[in-house]
Amino acid sequence: MKYSLKVISLLLIIICAFYAFKHPSQDNLLLNKIENILLNYSEKEGPEKTYLHTDKDFYTNGETIWFKTYLLDGISHTKSSKSNVIYVELLDAKDNIIARRKLFTDEIGTAGDIKLGQDIPQGNYILRAYTKYMLNNEEPVFFEKDIPIVSQKIKTETNLNDIPTITGIQTSDDNVVTRLGKTNIRFFPEGGNLVAGISTALGIEVTDNTGNGIALKGLIKDNDNNLIASFESFEFGLGKINFKPSLQKTYHAQVQINGVAMNFPLPIVKQQGYGLSIKNQNDQLYLQVVGNKEKGVEGTILIGHLRGKMIFKRIGKTEDKQSYAVRLHHNELLDGVAQFTLFTANGEAVCERLVFIDNPNNDIALDIRPNSKKYGLREKVSLDIALTDNIGMPLSANLSISVVTSTNTLENKTTNTDIRSWLLLDSDLGGTIQDPGFFFADDSDKKKYLLDALMLTHGWRRFVLTDMLAEQEHKTLEFQPEKGIMITGKTTAFYNRSK
Repeated sequence: MKYSLKVISLLLIIICAFYAFKHPSQDNLLLNKIENILLNYSEKEGPEKTYLHTDKDFYTNGETIWFKTYLLDGISHTKSSKSNVIYVELLDAKDNIIARRKLFTDEIGTAGDIKLGQDIPQGNYILRAYTKYMLNNEEPVFFEKDIPIVSQKIKTETNLNDIPTITGIQTSDDNVVTRLGKTNIRFFPEGGNLVAGISTALGIEVTDNTGNGIALKGLIKDNDNNLIASFESFEFGLGKINFKPSLQKTYHAQVQINGVAMNFPLPIVKQQGYGLSIKNQNDQLYLQVVGNKEKGVEGTILIGHLRGKMIFKRIGKTEDKQSYAVRLHHNELLDGVAQFTLFTANGEAVCERLVFIDNPNNDIALDIRPNSKKYGLREKVSLDIALTDNIGMPLSANLSISVVTSTNTLENKTTNTDIRSWLLLDSDLGGTIQDPGFFFADDSDKKKYLLDALMLTHGWRRFVLTDMLAEQEHKTLEFQPEKGIMITGKTTAFYNRSK
């Protein structure tokens, strides 16, 4: 009998172990639903992205805008499998369409041109590219490029001083603040909320009444006027600080503007809640989830995805108690904006954080060598182009190149968007970044600091996971991807028009 009991007990242990393995803790209905949403999005509903490369920064009347437009899958940034038709439009300052091109491509991109008339008015124009499939988004993100056009008489030299002024970035001193008028300071707690006793990063954005960034210094104080921390905003008015808020305390920022102290309130501190902290250091992400509720972080679900492709998932365990921390290596991830969302067990999104991934394994090198250092008029130029990965292995690529004189560039242009900054950053943040190329100009610690401050102060407009969870069924596409340029009409016999 004792032997039989031992056998039965052993069998029960084996059965329990089998079911524990078959149904791991990570397997629950909410997590399965999120995974299915992301899978469906990446396979069927994923976005497209376009990009335009022009031969020059500005043009004069009578010239031709030569361009190449790229069409890519919005998740993988490879050739799109959806559309084959791209629309390119030139718009004036009143959003009137001056010219339109409808281009077919079965590759990653195609070239085109727009001839400017001799009578085109001088001013700032916009060149944009999109597909009809993009119109399914509630807020479509088209690629747009500012195109200044200078009107001049034929055979006269271009005067750069006549180029329409493009509004620049406003920063720094009290005189600037006086000229710009009202100053706005907005605070963005990491994860979404200030929670008592939970240390958090606080994103800061300082702007004038037209949205231009302002650089200034200030102090964070509590309701008893105790100094908590000092802060500073830099380019684009961006900055960040770290502090741990206390319960039954209110906080405000104090800044000096024209010699007058001005106070700006911080968000109210919540008594209970969760914190999501991410530190992006040394090619690694350090993630920490904290909860001060009775069960701590037990049952919470942390999801990480990059452009809709899942990169991380974890359910809070009983043994985690009030917090847990994990580490992710950049070399396991794609480049770009990653989004981490923390859900409670009942599906409520309580924290969200954007972070930029820069995988060193994805770095490439481009070497261009001309066959001569000096050329005569209309002399043919030959170029040797070599593209290699981070270990020197050759790569294939679809390229475009523009060659201009030093006078055919705008030194005072406010935006510096190249294909990398557009695809990896600005397109996923809704095309709202004033100068996305700034964050990729070098690999300095300051640029990394400001890029993370940018992540703290921007939400992801292209992809809202909570909205997709609330939908009962997938949307029916109003605009199907165009596979070709269609024409309609009728045919007649050549010799007998009646047939």
